[in-house]
Amino acid sequence: MSASTAAPETLRRRFRPEIEGLRAVAAFLVVIFHVFIGKVSGGVDVFFVVAGFLITLILIDQVVKRGRLEPGRYFSRLASRLLPMSILVLIVVSAAIVLLAPLWYQPPWLRQVGWSALYVENWSLAGESVEYLNKAAPASPVQQFWALSIQGQFYVIWILLFAVALLIVRLIKRLPFTRVITVVLAITFAVSLAYSVQMERDGAMNAYFHTGTRVWEFAAGGLLALAIMNGRRFANIFAIPAGWIGLALLLTCGVMIGAPSNFPGWAALWPVTGAVLILMSGDSRSQSPLSVTRLLGSKPLVWAGGFSYALYLWHWPILVFYRIRSGTYAITALPGVIIIVSAVLLAYLTTRLLDGGLRTRVMSAWSARRTLITR
Repeated sequence: MSASTAAPETLRRRFRPEIEGLRAVAAFLVVIFHVFIGKVSGGVDVFFVVAGFLITLILIDQVVKRGRLEPGRYFSRLASRLLPMSILVLIVVSAAIVLLAPLWYQPPWLRQVGWSALYVENWSLAGESVEYLNKAAPASPVQQFWALSIQGQFYVIWILLFAVALLIVRLIKRLPFTRVITVVLAITFAVSLAYSVQMERDGAMNAYFHTGTRVWEFAAGGLLALAIMNGRRFANIFAIPAGWIGLALLLTCGVMIGAPSNFPGWAALWPVTGAVLILMSGDSRSQSPLSVTRLLGSKPLVWAGGFSYALYLWHWPILVFYRIRSGTYAITALPGVIIIVSAVLLAYLTTRLLDGGLRTRVMSAWSARRTLITR
């Protein structure tokens, strides 16, 4: 491999349990705020930062080890992790729409299922200028797929950005790849954040669901990954307070600035900064018992992080169908607890089902079919 694509020796991909715990906290914040409060929690913004952090490390790893990108390996691994659960949820929700939803809701909701399956639900909602968490109109039971749609689009955008950086390195051979991709992601961050702020100031109804207003959140995670990879980390004395400040920002975001009209814009810097501080403090060389990463890396939160993706997917249709069947938007304590417990149980059981072999069988069948088609 040429020196132009070499990365510092600090590049190491290792399991960080506090990231699973952070996902769990973000997922439960989303669920609690949706069920009881009806405001934006900031949890989805955390998911975006974490995705940018991890995917940047994965793509850097490909370039460093092989000197090239491997789109087939990249997308197949993403598909094996994400598609089985999302397909399962869409199938169950489609059946529930037909069996439980009033007839006048069924055609538009089934169309939303289709857009969600294609990972363009956010653009469908943006085109309809849907106000997030609008209490006046019942939301689609797959409206939560707007975030998954943006994340799916991010995976495509990121590999394209890495391809551009790799092309620049091959044209100008003395430039190190990590420096080029850092500049590319920094420009992406700045342009997307500026666009997000401008759309929020203009009061654009579609700003919340627009991919362009969200890319900077992924870029924040990506830039953090590159900074850590290059040896930039908190000194131990700063890591502990930084981590707790980050968690405090995350937990207070929805209460302080959770109106959907504020997001993304400047308001999204609140949870994004919180996530960045937590991730960066977790990479300090010495982990004190007082560190927030000890809490986030604890067994209960790591366990919950394992099904946080499924929890995000399942809680929303349960909530929507409860409101439709009960005829009320407001959720009192007992029904709210039942909704959350039901979502947790369903998320845990379906995650165990897929991890128990169904995911492997589904993806193996898909791979075999693809091989036959391409022969």
